[in-house]
Amino acid sequence: KAAEDNRRDNLLEAAGWNVLRFSTREIREEAESYCVETVVKKINKLGGIDEGFVPRQVDSQPDRPYQKGLFDDW
Repeated sequence: KAAEDNRRDNLLEAAGWNVLRFSTREIREEAESYCVETVVKKINKLGGIDEGFVPRQVDSQPDRPYQKGLFDDW
């Protein structure tokens, strides 16, 4: 199974995707504290989410919207 996973990851990365892997336990027990935070950090490290002409960054604070514009103040 690991060889199949590695092959799939290699094909995705060769196509320009960034692959993050999480175990079932991490998703069940640490989704908010670890998994979401890891995805947010990766998105922001890559420059945010491009929505047309305004790059967006993700904020994982639950009391705020999940995206902010490049020129928005928080």
